[in-house]
Amino acid sequence: MEWVRFSVKCPSAAVEAVVGIMLEVTGAGPSVEDCGALKLVRSYVAVGPEAEENHRTLVSRMMDIPAYLGGNSPIVVERDIVRDENWAQAWKEFYHPLRIGRRLVIKPSWEPWPPVEDPEAARPDDVVIELDPQMAFGTGTHPTTQLCLVALEDLVTPGARILDVGCGSGILSLSAVLLGAASAVAVDVDPVAVETAGVNAAKSGVGESVEVRRGDITVVPEQGFDLVVANINAPIVCQIASEVWRRLRPGGYFIASGIIETLMDSPLTAIKDAGFHVPDIRRQEDWVAILGRRPD
Repeated sequence: MEWVRFSVKCPSAAVEAVVGIMLEVTGAGPSVEDCGALKLVRSYVAVGPEAEENHRTLVSRMMDIPAYLGGNSPIVVERDIVRDENWAQAWKEFYHPLRIGRRLVIKPSWEPWPPVEDPEAARPDDVVIELDPQMAFGTGTHPTTQLCLVALEDLVTPGARILDVGCGSGILSLSAVLLGAASAVAVDVDPVAVETAGVNAAKSGVGESVEVRRGDITVVPEQGFDLVVANINAPIVCQIASEVWRRLRPGGYFIASGIIETLMDSPLTAIKDAGFHVPDIRRQEDWVAILGRRPD
């Protein structure tokens, strides 16, 4: 199958705006990668008339981004065609096992753990997540994902119920269950992410414990979750803060990430206004994860 890949290079200050526009226009969760001094935001849609309309809309909407966010140069949308097999081969060239936090190891299915060249790398208490992200966001390499993973290591308790909003590849849901959670509900508006997360859950042996649904947080009417994690972006965190509150049990935690440090005031205010205490704000490079706790 062929896909249209939309790519936007922009300063860090503009990433939140670019991600929000891409998500709104394409309905697919964008990925964010470092690209020298700039950030590279990418999203994928199937080839067809809708992709052409998406491109025209993206070009128009990028003009709405304020000049002070975009710097001196206009923000340009580039597009190219990617085949499934080319995408898979590209991942195999640069995606390798990665240790995160104290116990977590993220590895693609085609790589052994421990590595052949370093058999001493493995530790007795390693939690190994086998992950093939395909075109869904969430490889473990981005600072926002790593912030969430380390927070999950600290906060997941045996038997916990987890809600993962904007699950992408499913990396956070899988990790939570393998860390001891009883179950996870993972949701994403991107159909590619939903399919990918389900496949990854099965490959990691937690398919019966991770339920994947297509949609936003409103497709999860259940309440009483012990922990909600949302690695999305600042505008959506602002939108869902009160919805997260209603779905958490008293004493439960909200891990909110995908937020650039310079733009964290709005989501921080929204989280506090929803009723959360904020015991910690964690930082990595230009990004933050806000930890909110619903009072007992």
